[in-house]
Amino acid sequence: MAERKKPGEAIEGEVLETLALEKKLEDIESELMQNEKFRAFIEMQKTLPAQIAQTWDRIKDSMLENDIKSIKGDWGSITIAERTNWDIDYDQLPARYFQRVPNTKMISDTFKLTKKAPKGATPKYTKYLHKRIK
Repeated sequence: MAERKKPGEAIEGEVLETLALEKKLEDIESELMQNEKFRAFIEMQKTLPAQIAQTWDRIKDSMLENDIKSIKGDWGSITIAERTNWDIDYDQLPARYFQRVPNTKMISDTFKLTKKAPKGATPKYTKYLHKRIK
């Protein structure tokens, strides 16, 4: 019959297992860091995503400044897309535009058809970059 461990002993066993795993991870990391290519990869992995995001932001800003809607190439295409959101005045918006929350699709469809925003709803536009890279 197996002897039951006291709670303190069980926790101490888990602590020792966790410390052993941490040590193993440190050993593998130090071994990999000896490889110059791996070290360069880790450095790039830390810095490049921020640079890439900044570049896409500059591209988007430049396209907006110069009123360029789309650019296509062998690599794919990028397009400035526009999303319509709404600031809602719940007191003024007619009841037909409500479900449990305002039906923004119905509001948008009405706006597209009539070119007028329903009373109590004001359109707001968000421009974003849509990328289709091959």
